[in-house]
Amino acid sequence: MYAFVEHGVQGIAVVTPRRETAEIALAKAHGIPVVLIGGLPQSAAPANRVIVDQTLGGRLATEFLIERGCRRIAHVSGPVGWFDADCRVDGWREALASAGLQPHDLIVGDWSAPRGYEIGQAWDRRRLPDAIFCANDLTAVGLLAAFRERRIRVPEEVSVVGFDDLPTAAYLHPALTTVRQPLEQVGELCVQVLLSAISGESPSLQALPPTLVVRHSTR
Repeated sequence: MYAFVEHGVQGIAVVTPRRETAEIALAKAHGIPVVLIGGLPQSAAPANRVIVDQTLGGRLATEFLIERGCRRIAHVSGPVGWFDADCRVDGWREALASAGLQPHDLIVGDWSAPRGYEIGQAWDRRRLPDAIFCANDLTAVGLLAAFRERRIRVPEEVSVVGFDDLPTAAYLHPALTTVRQPLEQVGELCVQVLLSAISGESPSLQALPPTLVVRHSTR
């Protein structure tokens, strides 16, 4: 942040997945307007933020599976303490609670395909849930690869949903049902909010909704 201050920038956009990093960025800005693309604790002071509603995304994925008749829905999360990961867990829990269902397995991942593969290889076939909501598409990629090797049929035996809608998601086998984030809109809105902050307007929170993209990995 000191480098930005020394170069006389008028505003800074900070992309961070962790709350503590966001707090440090705000503290070190020295009066320069900052827009965060990411989260802060509820108790944090007002700040300009542009986010995708990650909790809503978790709810969308889980509610879709419930509507398809799934009752035992597991979640492979992202790393604990990451804003997006924690919010997606919250959305999963909220959707289950609203339907009167208990959470099934919650397994901590690390966003990577190798971790998804490891989880898929270790999953007890006798305890397969009806569906698995993965916190991101790369985790789902690894999970699907492990299930193919083990001849666990998706979606016949277990449905799988990802998050992000990577360009490759539509070309997996089976094509991945996933939650799409409006990242281009996030970038455009970030610039608008930053310009407003530079002109002296009060801090604002802009939350964009994700959308569900239904493909063949769910029944």
